Amino acid sequence: MPSAKNRLKGWLQGCKSLANITVILIICLNILNSYGNNINNTIRSLAGAQTIGLAPAIIGSAVSVFTIVQFFLRPAYANTIDKVRDKLKVILLCAFIIRGGVFLSLNLVNNAAGFYVYHFVDGILSGFLGTTIPALIAMAVDRKAMGSGLAVMNAITQLVVAPARAQAATWFKELGLLPTSAVGAGCLIAGGIICLFLKVNSVENRVQRGPAAPNTVKKKGGFLSGISTKLIPFALVSSVAVVFMGADKTFFQVYAEAIDISRVYTTYQTLGGSMGSLVSLIAGVLCDIINPAILVYVALIGQAAGMFLYAQAGNLTLFYAGIMIFYMTKNMNDVFRILSLKVLGASQAGAASATIFFFNDFFTFTSSAILGVVSTKFGYEIMWYGLAGLAVFNILLFTFVYNHGFKQLANSQPDEEPVAEPGGGGKR
Repeated sequence: MPSAKNRLKGWLQGCKSLANITVILIICLNILNSYGNNINNTIRSLAGAQTIGLAPAIIGSAVSVFTIVQFFLRPAYANTIDKVRDKLKVILLCAFIIRGGVFLSLNLVNNAAGFYVYHFVDGILSGFLGTTIPALIAMAVDRKAMGSGLAVMNAITQLVVAPARAQAATWFKELGLLPTSAVGAGCLIAGGIICLFLKVNSVENRVQRGPAAPNTVKKKGGFLSGISTKLIPFALVSSVAVVFMGADKTFFQVYAEAIDISRVYTTYQTLGGSMGSLVSLIAGVLCDIINPAILVYVALIGQAAGMFLYAQAGNLTLFYAGIMIFYMTKNMNDVFRILSLKVLGASQAGAASATIFFFNDFFTFTSSAILGVVSTKFGYEIMWYGLAGLAVFNILLFTFVYNHGFKQLANSQPDEEPVAEPGGGGKR
């Protein structure tokens, strides 16, 4: 494992790869996609509960449909990213434009069946875009600064997107579904336009990893094609962590509205999200310099505290503190993605991204259905308490996984990646 001095020197050299137009375009792409996602995540739950009149169990199971589609398609996403890069720009353009139309179609949904269909179609497109954008950064920056590249992208995105959910809830209440969904659709269409100017895996002097080591990715046909077996234990820890993000995304807005605390909670959402962008930036940069396990522990502890304090609706001070703590630490889950991309390198960026998301999806669609039933039968407070207990368990799980394999796997990767042969960093 390289010394701290060499890691710092390598990081400074790698940061030079951040200063190119491709990285800037990818950041803009991520901002537009994330802003649209936040609007969509907010209004689909509010529309389901208030406009269509669906029970929490149905809303939760619809989100399960959304994620189960992504779960089955993650290997296909990985193969598309890694093997069809010459056509990736056109595929991204089509995905963004079509998804913009899907956002608008929510206005036509008036029953549970339509609600499920909406989530099914949106899940196909959302999964592809969410898997591809982090992989694009991995293709565009030096591995020694990969954490910083993702951190910069995510920090800027979170800062811009922080007010999105609060704004979407306000727009939905004051303007209705159609204007709000049109804003989300506009973000996606603008993202599609940006795709026209991308240079996929063609950054000049890009430092590339050479051919994949034997058995790094266990090649299987069909369903598991493109999934890295080495990352599975680590992906499980990451997946437990996203359960809390899924619960917040699906149920928190409805829960907070039911408490009847006006719009005060949205102020804390926005403030926590803005501060979280700075925390995420610092965490991503530190991933290139210090042991990332420290940062994972900070994230996991913050998630446990946030879920526990969400249940304290009777004490609004604690409730608001929970919003702040969770929103400041939830996006530190990016550390999981950074580590996976560092371990597999740019040549398998699709596999690294897809493996983490593959298991994230499995836990998300399973937990969404379960949490929908729990919140319907026992109430939201019990649901949040249960999630707090799960968060504590995940801290113990990470300790076990990290000390029994993943630490050795991460440390075994070479600090230097061989430079691509002339033309090797060009279009494929």
